[in-house]
Amino acid sequence: NLPLPPAFPRQPPPAMATVARFVERFQDAVQIRIHDAFYVVGKRVVSRPYLTIALSLLVTLACAAGLAGGRWEARLEYTYLPRGQESFGVWQESVKTFGPAPRLAEFKAEAVDNSTVLSRAHIREMLKIHDEILDLGVPAPGGWTEGEEEDVSDPSTVTFEAICQKQFEGGPCIIDNLFTALGIEDRRGYISKLSGDEMEALVYDARSQLRRYIGGARTGDDEADKEIYVKVLRFFYLVAQVDQTPQPLINPPSPELAARTAWEGAFIDKYNRDNRAGLRLYAIASRSLDDEVARNVQSSIPIMVAAVMSILVYMSALLGRGLPPRGSRLLLGGGAVATILLAEVAGFGICAAGGVPLTDLSLMIVFVVVGVGVDDAIVLMDFLKIQDPARTVEERVPAALAQAGQAIFLTSFTNLVAFLVASAVDFASVRWFCIYAGVVVFVLFLLTCTFFTALLVLDERRAEAGRWDCCPCVGGDL
Repeated sequence: NLPLPPAFPRQPPPAMATVARFVERFQDAVQIRIHDAFYVVGKRVVSRPYLTIALSLLVTLACAAGLAGGRWEARLEYTYLPRGQESFGVWQESVKTFGPAPRLAEFKAEAVDNSTVLSRAHIREMLKIHDEILDLGVPAPGGWTEGEEEDVSDPSTVTFEAICQKQFEGGPCIIDNLFTALGIEDRRGYISKLSGDEMEALVYDARSQLRRYIGGARTGDDEADKEIYVKVLRFFYLVAQVDQTPQPLINPPSPELAARTAWEGAFIDKYNRDNRAGLRLYAIASRSLDDEVARNVQSSIPIMVAAVMSILVYMSALLGRGLPPRGSRLLLGGGAVATILLAEVAGFGICAAGGVPLTDLSLMIVFVVVGVGVDDAIVLMDFLKIQDPARTVEERVPAALAQAGQAIFLTSFTNLVAFLVASAVDFASVRWFCIYAGVVVFVLFLLTCTFFTALLVLDERRAEAGRWDCCPCVGGDL
């Protein structure tokens, strides 16, 4: 158990020591350059705050103009399927050969009293509903010409005949339901004369091929009786798909798409019933998902407004130095929120002008940027608070920006690089999200150093003059 010899620090080789000194000097030189650059920016902003605000708004509006040419990509296959996989190429070839999958309108019918829907009265009512759907019409949107091309009876009205998926060019509409599967859809007289037992026998014999149309089916114990109970029947109506390349953000949808969504809307409104002749009806269509998303967005607007107001109060509490009306910084907090919103608008416009489509995932950037923007504003304010209060605003703000700018720049540049590297993934929606996020974060950095700093200068002058927050015309010496 001999004691260990004392540990002596090992001296690095001379070459390594030289490299270490060079790296340290290089880091110091970079930090000094960044510090000096931000100090110069701060001096220029302090000397002309109103001009800085005006130029920031002008450049932001110019960038936002790119949204006029932006496009919205809603096709799930093009946003969430890996483009580099062989399966995606096979799918594209299939679409070129057979055309895109049709839109779908569907209604389900079940008996209110939970009896089988194969009774004679229910079958007659569903045939009546089927005929109503084929005749259902809505006013044609402006610019719609398919009615004339299809040679329908009334080109000014959008009917199922005008927009349906055809079996072949100029052929009949594709209708997919229990009656077409049984081969009796055109034999209305025969169907209306069928008793409930006879209809059950037809369905019983073909039940293995009818799983697509019948729900909650149960058969009797005796096969000879051919008894079957069906709780729900489904009817499908195929609507021809339209060109779904990325849609313009500002321009209205094409007349072809407007015609289909209008017809589907009328279909949904008319055939969602709690009780129609003893039947409970449920109707959905391809637009149903978009309608639900729109309703969810509208219901979320009050929550988003409340979140923005909470951020405003939070920012004011952190940025302020005392009690209102002179010590609070509610107006500056609003300026921080405005900086974030301007960065999002400008960043979205730049990417849209560059041909990057918007998706529903891209909208999540709003929440990411809020956190980054609030953090940047707080960092800048913290460095301003530690400045010597005996110095003037023209001295304190450039010094604070010179110190805070290094941290804001490094974090923003790191976020930009991280997002751009992540944009190499093969999922289009994720790639576009990362491009938008990287650009928006970098624009936010630029606006924080210019627009928000100019607002900070004006607010500091207000506070020194003793004027009120949110009403700077009151109090102090103008």
